[in-house]
Amino acid sequence: MKAKTNFEFLGWAWETQNLTVRMP
Repeated sequence: MKAKTNFEFLGWAWETQNLTVRMP
């Protein structure tokens, strides 16, 4: 598992949440 900074992880999680919220 590659080490990623919290900022990168938060950015990915935020994008994923947006996609999920857009889905009905």
